Amino acid sequence: MTSLLLFVSLFVSSQARVYETFDSVVIEADDVVKSVTESEVYEDDSVVINSDLFDPDDPHERSCWTFDNKHGTCTPVRECYPYTKVHQLDNLETWVIGTKGTCNYIEPSGRQVYGVCCDKSSERSIGFGLSSINRERIVQGINAVHGEWPFMVGIFSGGRLYCGGSLIDDLHVLTAAHCVSQLTSRDVARLSVLLGATSIKRKELSSVTRRVRSITRHKGFDSVKLYNDVALITLDYPVEYSNQISPVCLSNERDLLSDGTEAVVLGWGNLYEDGPRPDVLQKTNLRIKSQEDCQRNFGSRAPGGIVDHMVCAYAPGKDACSGDSGGPLMVNKCQVGIVSWGIGCATDKYGVYTRVSSFRKWIDRNRLRY
Repeated sequence: MTSLLLFVSLFVSSQARVYETFDSVVIEADDVVKSVTESEVYEDDSVVINSDLFDPDDPHERSCWTFDNKHGTCTPVRECYPYTKVHQLDNLETWVIGTKGTCNYIEPSGRQVYGVCCDKSSERSIGFGLSSINRERIVQGINAVHGEWPFMVGIFSGGRLYCGGSLIDDLHVLTAAHCVSQLTSRDVARLSVLLGATSIKRKELSSVTRRVRSITRHKGFDSVKLYNDVALITLDYPVEYSNQISPVCLSNERDLLSDGTEAVVLGWGNLYEDGPRPDVLQKTNLRIKSQEDCQRNFGSRAPGGIVDHMVCAYAPGKDACSGDSGGPLMVNKCQVGIVSWGIGCATDKYGVYTRVSSFRKWIDRNRLRY
């Protein structure tokens, strides 16, 4: 068993380290980077990221290196990740959220664009599969009651929410790997997690904020095919449980996911494609779809196919949307899925979630380590 705890240090400094184990990648927060206030972030729009990646004599150069040390191309966020349901971001917000702001380049027009260093094999057209977007309000839900979902958390960077998650014990949050896959140690230090809240715009007495000590993502996460889209966030110190803050039940039974089973998805994401963000946590009901049905629904349009560790859910006019990534899909008060990807919001294509039961061993093993 001791061999399972061996790791390779990919990066070591006096402030932070990055580890790679046999099944995960762990990024510690940089102790030098303290909390960044909203005024610091939003008033300084002159920040240039990783400018040393580019040849100053060639303003159109877009070559870069990915976090996994692969040669890539600096690409607008939504072109590299057209399926995932993180928030739509403007240039400044892209910089604020380190998970996406990994590089920049100069367009022929002279405009500076902030983006993500995208593996060449993952480059896809932003318009792929998005021509039939339904722009009606898609959640069609109701505001969650305060304390109704005490495990629900919001993940913030620079004071702006960009993904969701769920509290699984007093020190760990479960989320999607694509929410954190591009983070550096400095980015991790800028994260904060909001717990015990229903509103994200007004302070509630029950709400608690924690900084992040480290993030752990599945080593097999594939940003092209969206395989193994699961990650853990380790808080800087434990939270105390209350009526408004308590851990979620994690599903370990595939029987809960029979075709047609009613499910609930939660999040503070956009109310429709490119739409406004709600103040209050939203919930809406979906139906679990069988693997066979989901495979037929997507056909060849799924980037890597619908595989066993994914689960699909659907209801006409209802769906998760931008900003809901990493949040929970619930059946009978237990979390069965993590919001992962889809083609648009509330289209005729199903929403795809990471199947929690497929990763229970990975989750339990890594929350004990970190």
